[in-house]
Amino acid sequence: MADGGTNFPNLMALSDIVERWIYTKQGVLKLMRQDSSFPKEAATVCGGKVRLWMSADIEDYERDKPWLKSLDAKNRRQWVAY
Repeated sequence: MADGGTNFPNLMALSDIVERWIYTKQGVLKLMRQDSSFPKEAATVCGGKVRLWMSADIEDYERDKPWLKSLDAKNRRQWVAY
């Protein structure tokens, strides 16, 4: 697809993150509130209703957090927390 010479960064919405990870929307929102290292939003659209993150920032964040994408790792992490 031609972009008229403009390169757009790869962005993810909250729904993309939920689909990528094994978290619900509420789980991701909780993680955002509790983890100060969660990536900052790159932009908001639709009057601030839709938040967008740089894909590279999300990939960097999840790199050392296998529990975001693996149910086994998530279960082991929760077990250790108790």
